[in-house]
Amino acid sequence: MDKINYDLLNKLTNEEKQTFCKYVDLEVFLTLLKKDKRRYDKYIKVLGRLERRSVLVQKLLPKYAFDLYQKGDEGFTFVLSTALGKHRDKFIKDIEKCLEPAVSVEDIKNYNTDDFTDLFFKIKENSDKTIVCDTDISVFISALKLNDVCLSDEIVDEIRIEIKQISALHKKENEYKAKLELELRKNEKVISQKYEYEKEQIEKTLQEVQIELNHAHRREQSLNDEIEKYKTCITNKKERLIEEWRTEFDKEIVARKKAIEEELQLFTRESKEKVEKAIKKDAEELKQTFENEFENEKMLANKVIIELKEKIVSLEQERSLLEGTVLELNSKQQKLKYSIKSLEKEETYYFQHLKERVLNRKLDEIVFLDDKNKKTAISSGSMEINSKKPIFYKWQTFSEVAEESLEVNGIEDFIQDFCDNLALNFENVTEIALLIIAAFFNNKVVIVEDSISQYIVESLSQLIDGQTPLVIEYNGADERGIIEFIRGAEEKVIYIGGVLNKFDEVMFSNICRQLSDQKYIFFGISQIQDVPLFSKNILSNAFVLDVEDSLIIADREPILVGNNNIEDYKVTYQTDEYRKCYEQYFKRLVSKKLISKKLAFDLSKLLCTYLKFMSSIGDVVKKCILHYLQDTDMEDAERDDLLERTGWK
Repeated sequence: MDKINYDLLNKLTNEEKQTFCKYVDLEVFLTLLKKDKRRYDKYIKVLGRLERRSVLVQKLLPKYAFDLYQKGDEGFTFVLSTALGKHRDKFIKDIEKCLEPAVSVEDIKNYNTDDFTDLFFKIKENSDKTIVCDTDISVFISALKLNDVCLSDEIVDEIRIEIKQISALHKKENEYKAKLELELRKNEKVISQKYEYEKEQIEKTLQEVQIELNHAHRREQSLNDEIEKYKTCITNKKERLIEEWRTEFDKEIVARKKAIEEELQLFTRESKEKVEKAIKKDAEELKQTFENEFENEKMLANKVIIELKEKIVSLEQERSLLEGTVLELNSKQQKLKYSIKSLEKEETYYFQHLKERVLNRKLDEIVFLDDKNKKTAISSGSMEINSKKPIFYKWQTFSEVAEESLEVNGIEDFIQDFCDNLALNFENVTEIALLIIAAFFNNKVVIVEDSISQYIVESLSQLIDGQTPLVIEYNGADERGIIEFIRGAEEKVIYIGGVLNKFDEVMFSNICRQLSDQKYIFFGISQIQDVPLFSKNILSNAFVLDVEDSLIIADREPILVGNNNIEDYKVTYQTDEYRKCYEQYFKRLVSKKLISKKLAFDLSKLLCTYLKFMSSIGDVVKKCILHYLQDTDMEDAERDDLLERTGWK
């Protein structure tokens, strides 16, 4: 917020400022109320609909605005200060527009009562409709004060009296004009009746004249017919005379044409002889010139040919050397290709046996556990399975203050509250909230990094369960016990840590299959970059939420708490929408083997839910989707171009 100009506020009395609030644009005050509804809740309840056309708003809002200013409300103080500044500047523009020659504020300070009265009416007549032009003299005086033109109470009273007197004169003048206009309308009616009578008389006269005119037209037609007969006779005679003249003229033309042709033939023969002689002479001269130049060019060409032959010999020698170098480089290239293939085989072997090594590591952990942590029993020659209990607990909330959320009447209200909670620790909160809700609406779990998990999971659990989430730390405990405990828990939002860090895909898949349609489950992972190490089965059951880049410094605002069932607001979509998402964003990626078709179908459904509330895909979802892409032989430039054309980069 800009700095408040207290100098302007101090120039007016409280009474003048209260009067001025009546003329401030109500939309400015309404914007402040809408921006912080919780703060101004008691005023909003009285005003009802926050629209400038509302009678209550027009009647009460200026008074509330002045009361809030007196109470020291910074927002309303700033608005009042800004409005006074505009009022002061508009007054200057009005006097520049209305007064010729232009005068300054310093000149106005020397005005007497008559001058101020005259200035008031000039502004009222010539300026746009502004608060300066209102008949309220106090607003006019306020504009003068804001421009450091201070008047005594006596002068203000004199101006007020004079303005009333002039306004009364104007009123009488307007009444006289109204009477005069009434008389004019009466006279106009009499004149109109007289006009109608005279019009009828003229129309009768016109009818009589029309009859005479018709007689004249018929007579004129008869005369025109006779004229046409005479014209026809004259035309026929004229054509006969022209034909006779043309015959005589053609004879003369033929004779003259013959004479001209004989003269032209004679001139042509003479000119041809002269031209042939001149061309022959020029040809001999040009031939001699060309022969001389040809000899010179031939000598130069021979010299250049000798130089080129020498250069060719030199280049042949260089080529022989380069061919030897190329052979040597080709040999090295073959060796490098062989080495690359060997490394690729080793890499393939490494990732193919990654799960085996992980299982071996787990086996080592079991075999070499400390004696006090092992429970073994031998019965009938076999060893019983280790029976551990998982660790269940609640996080301590990351927010020091909690606040009850307002009533939720739809998914839009819930998303807004969820965004408010996420905004305490993140930016791009709308995208993050929609991705999480879209995943749960499509029966997916959410994978998130352990380091930021509490900020995300608690933001949701406080709105659904009204408390911090249920946290389960997996320590190799019995799978059935964990699943049954989660199924029977009152909490709907669950956070499970340790499963992915121990690479236990079986435990992960069983939890997803049995509980993802009943609970809202988050799985923690140490580093989101480890996701590609898992099989496709992990990605088909989960949405990978990569939002660490959106983390911000925590805000000390209260976290919203509620008990909401978002299943009541579950978003649905048509098959055409789902197909459109797939064809627009994933079909070309599938054709290039960058993603499997099953994963593409799952992500298309999730994206349909996301796009119900967003007009286009944002940076957060783009970054998350990249974790689902597979490595191929495609060049980096080609891959980047494809991702850009499909909207993922």
